[in-house]
Amino acid sequence: MFEVPVISYWVDLIIIVLFYAFAYKFIQHLTVNPKEYFKFKYESKKINEELKKLSKEQKLDEMKAKQKESFKMVGKQFKMTQKSMFVMMIVALPILWVIKEYYGKIVYDFIIFSVNGLWAYIILGVIVSMIINNIYDKKLGKKYYAEFEK
Repeated sequence: MFEVPVISYWVDLIIIVLFYAFAYKFIQHLTVNPKEYFKFKYESKKINEELKKLSKEQKLDEMKAKQKESFKMVGKQFKMTQKSMFVMMIVALPILWVIKEYYGKIVYDFIIFSVNGLWAYIILGVIVSMIINNIYDKKLGKKYYAEFEK
């Protein structure tokens, strides 16, 4: 049978979080065209810059039009990532079961608060995913952003 902890409770949880975060980014890279993904991020960035500029100039009608455009892009983003989210849900369910079954009753101390295993996994998952997404976006984004600015 499976014996917990394999290494230690913290190390085990961090390894599981890293596995899931890398798997998510890898599956997203395979299921979403990277050029399309970065084009979307580039356009979103430009719209947000324009919204800030219009906000400073207090051009409300133009701001509303840009906000509508921004909301349409959210729908596009959802459609673009739908396939990868579905695949990751299939991967996530067994991982969540393992976390709940073997690490759920363990109390993880985050210095200023303590949580059970599931919440520790979620907190660490959000932090690690943000870091991995940021690295991915910076490394691959340079390649594609240069194309879009031409």
